[in-house]
Amino acid sequence: MTAIGAWRRLGSWAKAGELAAVAALLEKRTRGGGGVQAFESAVSEIQLELTLTGWGAARLLELACPLADKLPGTMDALRQGLIDEAKARVIARAVDGAPDATTARLMERRVLPEAPRQTTGQLRSAVQRALIEVDPGAAERRRANAEADRRVELRATDDHTADLCGRDLPADQALAADNRITALARALKTDGSSHSLAFLRAQVFLDLLLGAGLTPSWPPTNDQPDERPDTGPADESGDIDNRARFGEDADANDLRARPPVSRSASKAGFAGRVHLIVPLHTLLGMAEQPGEVPGHGMVPASVARAIAATATGRRWCYTVIDQSGCAVGHGHIPPPRDGDEEMNREALADLITAYFGGLETRPGCGHGPNSVDDPGNRHIQGAYRPPETLRHRVETRDRTCRFPTCRRPAEACDLDHTVPYDEGGTTCDCNLAPLCRKHHRLKQSAGWTLLHPEPGRLVWVTPTGRKYFVSPDPYA
Repeated sequence: MTAIGAWRRLGSWAKAGELAAVAALLEKRTRGGGGVQAFESAVSEIQLELTLTGWGAARLLELACPLADKLPGTMDALRQGLIDEAKARVIARAVDGAPDATTARLMERRVLPEAPRQTTGQLRSAVQRALIEVDPGAAERRRANAEADRRVELRATDDHTADLCGRDLPADQALAADNRITALARALKTDGSSHSLAFLRAQVFLDLLLGAGLTPSWPPTNDQPDERPDTGPADESGDIDNRARFGEDADANDLRARPPVSRSASKAGFAGRVHLIVPLHTLLGMAEQPGEVPGHGMVPASVARAIAATATGRRWCYTVIDQSGCAVGHGHIPPPRDGDEEMNREALADLITAYFGGLETRPGCGHGPNSVDDPGNRHIQGAYRPPETLRHRVETRDRTCRFPTCRRPAEACDLDHTVPYDEGGTTCDCNLAPLCRKHHRLKQSAGWTLLHPEPGRLVWVTPTGRKYFVSPDPYA
């Protein structure tokens, strides 16, 4: 493992040198003017020297130029081997639409400290958040410009099929459309279709556009997990499988199916959860911090409010976070009545303010051999399957699969007993954590050990004895 890491750091150092040389050549060739002709001449030299296609040369330049001009910290981190080329590219692409070097460097200072410990997906999310927070106005302009270029593209594949894609669509409307596709696909599944959910989603997509196809029973059942705890495990090896809540073969694309319908689609029938994470001050229009749609990513404040405005008739969840961004409290309020969105926002603010007054945070789970009081329902004595309140609390705390590099949303994971229930493990937030099916199997593989020293904080021990620590994903 040490050798693998060393070679990766060496490769990063070499790539930084190559990019610096490319940037230096471009600067030298264009220093005296010459405009586009001088630039294209320099690019052609690079193509010949490195035997690159035009696309390959453009890919090299889109990394070399911003690192040299706007992102000196990123170039230095790459040179030191703290990040690799893929992470440098995530940061460089993000500043492509940044109005000036100052904005780019402010974003860079926010994301670089954690970048060495993040995957490219985790880093991309952090970069999106940082860009919106640094300059909300610029983020809104980029969104508006991209939406103005919305389009539908059709392309052939090597397998003699076709890809049909909508590009640069308004996020709230695209999420609503995706939600409706999944709801219809699930209804077909409920009606007895033997096809996978992914297949049915694709077929529904075509049927809606063509005005043809099967009509499922409507509205689909809005499946909510049973509140009653089970009395024992049916299969400890599988543990508590949340994937059924998203279709039995849910994949990454299915996870975008929970946000509500949008402004233009709000009158169309659909089933599903409102799954929008938005700061309270943003929701109330008092701040422009970004919102987040799990499985989709960060959205500007205006998009978050547009999604929230369609939440009529849906239950709101609230989560209280501490200064580090970790969840320390969670609850619900009833759904608003039609036309009462503003009233509901005020009620939400009042409820959370009141909650802060009595908030108590405890480092442990609050149960023990002499415990007789469990007001938070954190520990279910003698039960294998947790009630919805405990399940939701754990999912809210952890947010994603607890393997350090996995970003699969917790709601689509198995809710795993770290110490198996049939070996004495408790059904408690100190012994429950979401694991996607892949990493659930990994935990049970020979040589792997998963420890849970305190609620939400886990330690993975690999077959080589290396330890990797994971804590709940912060909300900000």
